[in-house]
Amino acid sequence: MYPYNEDAAFERLRDAQREMENSRMIADRTVDVLGLFAQPIIALVEAAIAAFRRDPAANRTPDADELEPARRIAS
Repeated sequence: MYPYNEDAAFERLRDAQREMENSRMIADRTVDVLGLFAQPIIALVEAAIAAFRRDPAANRTPDADELEPARRIAS
């Protein structure tokens, strides 16, 4: 017969369960930490996309020819 120690087997089972629980807790913390870093990065990317999507004509300086009619009206 093979020697079988029930107490030792039970201890190995409990150790394996503890290790699985610790791994799960570490994985949850890792996701939380990554979420903390991801939120500001996502906000920066969204701001950059919004800046590139703005109408380029809104920031353009008018040419002298475009200002001429306004100068005639004002004088």
